[in-house]
Amino acid sequence: MNARSPVSPTGGGILLCLLLALLFFADGWFGERTLLPTGDLYASEPWRSDPSAPSPDPGGQFDQTYQFYPWARFFRESVAQGTFPLWNPYNYLGTPFFANPQTALLFPLNWSHLVLPLRYSFTLLFTVKLALALAGMFLWLRRLRLSPEASLAGAAIFGLSMHTVVSLAFPYGTVTVLLPWLLLSVVRLAERVDRLRWSAAAGMATLTVLAGQPQSALVALLAAAAFAAAALIRLPGDRLRRAFGLASAGLAALVLTAVQWLSSFEYLSESMVSHGPRIIKSGYPYSPSCFLNLVIPDFFGSHLDGGFWGFPGYHDMAFYASILALLLAPLAFGLRSRTDRYLPATLVNGALALGVILGLPLWENLLDLPGFDLIRRSRMVPLLVFCLAELAARGLDAAAGLGLRGRLVRLLPAAAATLGLGLAGLIWFGPFLAELDPDRLAAWNLLRASALVLAGGGLLLAGGRWRSRGILLLLLIDLAPLSHPLNPRGSAPWLYREPALVAELEGSPPRIFSTGQVFVPNSAMAAGLQDVRGYDVMTPERLFRYMQRIDPTLGNAYRWLMNIDPDRIGPETRLRRTIGRWVEAHGEELRAYMERDSYWSVGATRIDDPALFRRLRIDYFLSTGGTAPSGYEETDSVHSTIRVYRSKHAARARLFSDWVAVDGADAALDAMATLDPESAVVVEAELPSADSAEDAGSLPDPILVSWGAERVEYAVSGLNRPAVLVVYDRYSPGWKAFLEGGGEPEVFRADSIFRGVHLPAGDHRVTFVYKPRGFRVGLAVSLAGLLILVGGLFAAGRLGGLGTRS
Repeated sequence: MNARSPVSPTGGGILLCLLLALLFFADGWFGERTLLPTGDLYASEPWRSDPSAPSPDPGGQFDQTYQFYPWARFFRESVAQGTFPLWNPYNYLGTPFFANPQTALLFPLNWSHLVLPLRYSFTLLFTVKLALALAGMFLWLRRLRLSPEASLAGAAIFGLSMHTVVSLAFPYGTVTVLLPWLLLSVVRLAERVDRLRWSAAAGMATLTVLAGQPQSALVALLAAAAFAAAALIRLPGDRLRRAFGLASAGLAALVLTAVQWLSSFEYLSESMVSHGPRIIKSGYPYSPSCFLNLVIPDFFGSHLDGGFWGFPGYHDMAFYASILALLLAPLAFGLRSRTDRYLPATLVNGALALGVILGLPLWENLLDLPGFDLIRRSRMVPLLVFCLAELAARGLDAAAGLGLRGRLVRLLPAAAATLGLGLAGLIWFGPFLAELDPDRLAAWNLLRASALVLAGGGLLLAGGRWRSRGILLLLLIDLAPLSHPLNPRGSAPWLYREPALVAELEGSPPRIFSTGQVFVPNSAMAAGLQDVRGYDVMTPERLFRYMQRIDPTLGNAYRWLMNIDPDRIGPETRLRRTIGRWVEAHGEELRAYMERDSYWSVGATRIDDPALFRRLRIDYFLSTGGTAPSGYEETDSVHSTIRVYRSKHAARARLFSDWVAVDGADAALDAMATLDPESAVVVEAELPSADSAEDAGSLPDPILVSWGAERVEYAVSGLNRPAVLVVYDRYSPGWKAFLEGGGEPEVFRADSIFRGVHLPAGDHRVTFVYKPRGFRVGLAVSLAGLLILVGGLFAAGRLGGLGTRS
């Protein structure tokens, strides 16, 4: 810094990154706009019937409306009531909330939901995430000693790539924007150990784990390990001390995040997410043709107009990062500089990402390791985009050191290869494009990309002081208009208006099951309704098996898929061909999984069996047509298009004096098939024999005294013999029971999925409280670790240990 330049090049670059992020989402701050796609809600009932309702938003970002917004609202309301939300009572008849890593309640940016109106908190999240992506990448490239202009270009490629922007709404997008910051902190610590650098590395690793996507966090930490290894190998000095600093920082992050990962591991053990063959858990390999999206944006269509026909999905394939990045990357090779020490790590990470995405044999075997089989291939795309952005920035920086001949030798083959690939794609997919791309958008996008190649190539060959700035301007012209619409803007006043229908429903809370587009899964949560269904990969396994035993058609995705003609041209054809190919490769295991284990069907499939409604104690059945299920009667609803059927006997708790004790899920379901669910219960516990006296009289009805998300109290009066109290909410290992006056009876599984306790004769007050062991142990470990770390850092500073520079 000098007198003529009040702002350093690095400081100026950071300011430009922040300004760009603010401008990118500025329209979400003013008027009635919000970055939540409000209109998606009005594609379903009971909101759709409002004659003045907004139209559904383009963009396919419905997870924000149906999942992330209800979660944020529940988080906000729980904290306002003085409770940290561990249990979500509204989905799947109840399910762990904090333990679901995607809620990311401990990630600091999500605390904005507690202090800002939600319409603004989501806008703030998007803006800060984009600013972090841009500024972090800029600082990383400056750390590599690239010029400010080249660093800004790399930041634009990474931060404004279609994949980064479209994923901002998701937890894995949070990990993406933290990646350059993680690498920066780890590399600085690997180069030199001191207290500040150690704290920064441990802190960034902690934030990466708390961001809400464990699979993506593992990918990011592996990438950081590669760069740390490069620093240890290529830099002289006390390698043992630096390695110890890195290892201890990682251990500190593991301890600090114990409360999250121990809770999530506990939840994982009762969910469906780890089921099925590895090919399902890791996602299908991409075909080489998918990479046409690196050359031509939205080659397979855009979800903005509902025209996407690619595979595996738009969010996973929208990884266009400007064709100029492909043009610049080859320039990164051939010049030796001080930044070369980290180039091998970049290439290793890029090769790893590409190999896993494509399912190449060497990298495919990595996904067979324990834990790695849960890493979805799509989570490697951000790493690939990061490596491409870095290589492009290196190339732009190196262009100044190359003569005209050197630039020609590198630019001409790159331009020919990229444009040739795009042209080959148009020819290869000609029949599909003729049917599915009538407006020839792919061809127009190729022409657009070609114009950028010609303009960018001309700038690079001409040279001059404006070369880098011109390339940066072209990158912004290319990426910003493509990425800006990917996050739809909704109308805040329409955000989850409570329908009049909700006031008609009674219960604590009202339990519903709906068909078709009525209260699509997760949307009922924001209305305070308890839905049997849910929308999350962490579907409870026991609930799924229970529903599937009663309704065997549940979960059969294979039948629908195989009915698609692989020879016709349609949006699903590539999906059908790909999965058909992998069924052939993986045989019976994959086919059997798709026939009976498609857990997403809990949220999407219509369940018609009346026996299931009775067993699940559903209060209301909501439908836009049809007849009432057995045991339900139609009510006079104020809603003109929804028919509301109410159960005549949907008691939420019952006492049983007859029970059958079994061990295990299959035994419980087998025993239930032979019993009348109204007269006996199947328990998974060691209980004394049931009292079979015939003249003992009827059992009293339990009375609900109080209901809360994590605390429910029942009163039982006049119980004249031992009985099992069954509460028809979902069992989870964290539930405890307490009797008034002392006593803590065991809470066990009743009828496979519900909560049960054994009560002696007498009068009782039974209080159920959710206290998951993973959270309690993890919290103790994290707090103890935090105290030790703070004390250790303070002591190190006083004694001159870690606080001194090596």
